[in-house]
Amino acid sequence: MNTAKVAITTFPKTQKHGGRKLLELPCVPHSLSPLNFLYSPPRNQSYRPKTLGHVNALILHPDTANRRQRIAAYRHELATLFAERLELNFELLPRLRQTFAELFGDLERAIQERTLEMSERRRMVELFSIKLDRGQRVDARMVELVMKAVHNEFGRVRKRMRHEMDTNGLPNGGFRIHKRRAATAADTPPREAAQELQRLYRQLAKRLHPDMQRGSDEVTAICWDVIQQGYHHGDLAMLRTVANVLEATNGVCAPLASSAEMLAADERQLLAALKAERRVVGAMKSQEPYSIREGLADQQWIAERRQQMEQELAAIEVEIAKCDRFLTPVLSVAHNINSPEIVQTIWSDFVETMYVNNR
Repeated sequence: MNTAKVAITTFPKTQKHGGRKLLELPCVPHSLSPLNFLYSPPRNQSYRPKTLGHVNALILHPDTANRRQRIAAYRHELATLFAERLELNFELLPRLRQTFAELFGDLERAIQERTLEMSERRRMVELFSIKLDRGQRVDARMVELVMKAVHNEFGRVRKRMRHEMDTNGLPNGGFRIHKRRAATAADTPPREAAQELQRLYRQLAKRLHPDMQRGSDEVTAICWDVIQQGYHHGDLAMLRTVANVLEATNGVCAPLASSAEMLAADERQLLAALKAERRVVGAMKSQEPYSIREGLADQQWIAERRQQMEQELAAIEVEIAKCDRFLTPVLSVAHNINSPEIVQTIWSDFVETMYVNNR
């Protein structure tokens, strides 16, 4: 087998070969060599590495140098997007939500509540219609069963709406990590993902833990809360994002890859994280209240928006009244009612009773 002679440095410096010894390595194709991330000169040319003192300066292969430049650019863009995401979540969006609530909060709450009640009424009309079409006799027992079925069907939505209205918004400025949505990279096996999750968390904890950051700024505290949520929910993608952001800003987390395969894996992970972050930031900007931020300062737009919401609420009320006219004779077998307006009272009392009993 052909062999190649590669100069490597030994310490202390010896007289022979000027402090270098010749190491014979098997010659293998460049694409198969484990050192293919280093630049290999043509075979016919002599190879004399540049030296700085006693240390040889390795010449990177152009592909490796270009990949490292791309990785640095990806990390910089990821850091920019992540900073923008934090600013949106904790500064811009809370302020816009507060402004929106002051201008349209009463109408928005009424639309949400009445929309839910309209859906519940429609479901009751549907179930009672099925039973009447089958020729079944509607009695007090059937009325109670149908009302319980509708309440259970929409109970989760009503509970979530009640909770959000009581807390006046989402916790942590809307920055929530759901366990069912927490995902690891598709190319990472579960065991390796768990190991990487532990390793990244330890590295990030050393950097961001409050005991290690006395007098830290608000962004550092927010990042600490984010990695806590990501770790407890197994969100490896989130921890990778924070690690890459810190690496882009001060280079404390991610070690420099030492092979072409590791560099390629780093580049794939960064691209995946970058695409995900672009989608998140893009979605936040395309939705209200950010998408209507300019209109919130325009009095004419505000008046038109209120008129639009009032018309929407009126249309919902018309649909509810239609359902109540159908339900009045049906519910009369169990309740002493003779007008559609009482249907609202009966249903509200029933929902409140179920809520109190299930607490």
